[in-house]
Amino acid sequence: MRSLRPCLFRAEAGKVTIVRNTLSNINQTIWELKKKIQKTPKSLNLRKELVKLFHESVVYIERKNSVPEQDRSFLMLQERESLCCLLIHGGGGTPYEMRQLGEHLFEHGYTVYGIRLPLGAASRETYRSSSSKSSIPWKKRLNNSATCSWSSCLSTSEITLEILLDYTESTYLIGFSFGGTIAINLMQRYPVKSGVLISPALVSTPTARTIAFQAIRRIAPPVARRLAPLEDTMLDLMERTRANVVSIEQPLLVMQAKNDPVLSMKGFEMLRIRTRNPRSVFVEFERGGHVLVTSENAPEVFNRCSDFIKEV
Repeated sequence: MRSLRPCLFRAEAGKVTIVRNTLSNINQTIWELKKKIQKTPKSLNLRKELVKLFHESVVYIERKNSVPEQDRSFLMLQERESLCCLLIHGGGGTPYEMRQLGEHLFEHGYTVYGIRLPLGAASRETYRSSSSKSSIPWKKRLNNSATCSWSSCLSTSEITLEILLDYTESTYLIGFSFGGTIAINLMQRYPVKSGVLISPALVSTPTARTIAFQAIRRIAPPVARRLAPLEDTMLDLMERTRANVVSIEQPLLVMQAKNDPVLSMKGFEMLRIRTRNPRSVFVEFERGGHVLVTSENAPEVFNRCSDFIKEV
């Protein structure tokens, strides 16, 4: 058995080399395409090829990381010239929860890209568990603490948005929950046309659990990061966003349910105050809970999204 170990190591090293070479080739081609687009920005074929190649590189990495197919980033690319929507899922989910909305927008003539945030294994369960009576065992949270970082989520979103803006300047952001927090930050830095925020994560609902966890964050930040990495990084970005976003100039569509068990309506009202554009729209649902993209209100949410993008 001992004599097999060097062979196995060399085999693993070979796989890593193949992955790196593949990504290097894709990145080189993307760079070359971007240069061509700068010379001929009206070429739809070049811009479509750029988006498709970028998506190919993203899915290649996700597949190598054993991400289930339904949870991978998705691209719905129109054949003709079209507006583009970047869909950003919540911290407790994956692109899968945004797919139905994506299909609705695609049917209305928009190109759609559903990004997967790099939140690791914890993104499937941890944050959304706060909307139910049961909680995720602490041991499981400790095991899921490896890759939770709002900065990596923001960086990944920026890279994707830059590619989409090369495809078309008419790019719109649609963020759900933590994806809404990401979208608000992107709107401060990029010339996107407008933003749609669905149950945007800005202020948590004050439950006994959230109050206790925030106390731990104040007293012992490293312990909080270790115990619940996803909640910690989300709360960190929420706090930074509330402090740094003074005004939002682009038109906004903001939707939230009054009975949202995860997020307070204070965040909704904060956005209403800080939005400067007169074309902004704020919709309060009496019921629907937190996950409006899959709730009984989903059809109305989808229609409001497509109508808003069409009008602005």
